Amino acid sequence: MFTRINGASAISYYNLRIDNTGTAVATQEAATLTVLGTFRLYTSDAEFTAAAGISITGSFTNDGVFNAAGFTVTLNGSPAAFVVAAPVSIAFGPVVSKPE
Repeated sequence: MFTRINGASAISYYNLRIDNTGTAVATQEAATLTVLGTFRLYTSDAEFTAAAGISITGSFTNDGVFNAAGFTVTLNGSPAAFVVAAPVSIAFGPVVSKPE
C-alpha cells in the first residue's frame, strides 16, 4: 500500500488497485494521475473520485464506483482493455480514447 497526502506534483503508477470497503472513498490528489499498467476498482464497495486529469495506458476495470468528477480521463489502450461490470457506477467527464 502506498499513501501520499497533499502531494502537489504528478504521480505515476504501473498498477493501481482500489480495494476500499464501507464508507471509505479513495480520492485522487490535485495532480495528474498516470497509470501505465492496470487501474482496477476491485469490489462493488470500492469507490474512487478524481481530483485532476487521469491517463490510463494499460487496462481499466471497474467493479465499483468510478467518478471522474468532470476531469478528463485519457484512455490510451485498446478499447477491449476497458471493462465496466454491472450494476456498478461509472461517471466520466470528457473522455479521450486513443486506441493503439
